[in-house]
Amino acid sequence: MQNTVVPVLPAPSLGCFYWRKDEVILHYKVEETFKLMSQKTCAESCLKYSYKYFGLANGDLCFCGDEILNKAPLDKKKYCNAQCKNYHFGQKCGGSIAMEIFELLTEEI
Repeated sequence: MQNTVVPVLPAPSLGCFYWRKDEVILHYKVEETFKLMSQKTCAESCLKYSYKYFGLANGDLCFCGDEILNKAPLDKKKYCNAQCKNYHFGQKCGGSIAMEIFELLTEEI
């Protein structure tokens, strides 16, 4: 039987960073339309392409990359506090001017 590789969740946060829609922090923007957004949804999308990091912004946007291009840190509680789109209460997905970036660790199950 072949093992399946899945993301480790909750993923370790590398912090909350200043972000604008026209600014690149992680170079790949996932263009899929998601019915819901969560750490799991974004991590699984980035895992398909073997990226090292994934980032969440604006409650519904997912980004992937192997390098963090802008490191202007922000207070996580103040700026990375957008509720994840259509997801159960409690999980945050960045903010309107901030992206929370996570390390994409994996495990075999």
